[in-house]
Amino acid sequence: MKRNKELYFDALRNYELADDEVLRDGVIYCTNCDTPRVFPDFVNDDGTLIHIACKCRDMAHWKLENAEKEWARKQNVLHLKEISLMDERYSTVSFLNTRTENAELKKVYDKCVDYCLNAAKNAYDGKGMYLSGAVGVGKTHLTACMANELLEQGFKVKFTNISRIADLILTNDTTELNQVRNCDFLFLDDFGKELVWKNGSDGWLQQKVFNLINDRYNAMRPMIFSSNYTLMDLLAKHYDRATIDRIREMCEQIEVKGDNWR
Repeated sequence: MKRNKELYFDALRNYELADDEVLRDGVIYCTNCDTPRVFPDFVNDDGTLIHIACKCRDMAHWKLENAEKEWARKQNVLHLKEISLMDERYSTVSFLNTRTENAELKKVYDKCVDYCLNAAKNAYDGKGMYLSGAVGVGKTHLTACMANELLEQGFKVKFTNISRIADLILTNDTTELNQVRNCDFLFLDDFGKELVWKNGSDGWLQQKVFNLINDRYNAMRPMIFSSNYTLMDLLAKHYDRATIDRIREMCEQIEVKGDNWR
């Protein structure tokens, strides 16, 4: 590129204007946005005009580029949802389509929204949540809203329960188990429903539950629980204290109150 007015005007005389271009005061303008299409007074090394994007072309390029990025983002979200293990029933729930008329539920709803707004920090800190409450008050629905929001943000999420994880262990599905251990956010629904104590002694599942929670605890990977039981209730159900202590340390405990949705 070099500045040479004589060569520049020679190039202008040899240039054929497009239908949406106009020559004014020695500069080629776009007739749509009235901004320059060439770099005035400068030419390429071969003596041709140096073309630049006018405002409307620049905007069109920006829109196309962003549309391509959004398409790629949506494809990534679809893939993340496919491997999230979430049931179809909860795949479309969101904070936007959730009723919050109940004041007690609204408090928990706001905490869940805030958690997702600060997802990156919570992921870095390894901070999770433990939602407990009676059957049908909306615990699973709220955690599913969280999971879907985190998926939209591009995080790797698994939404499952201990019984399904036990099946993965029994079938030696190491690929899926590694994804459960290493995903950004692990959601465990209906926690405490599984039987970990049988015939007066620890069952096989007790150690497996501890191993999973301990692995994520040590790796600072957040877990979000929904349960019909408080952590004290789980101790009474013979859950291992070490497991409960891990959950207590890594999760904010929140009681969900309200009317039964079912």
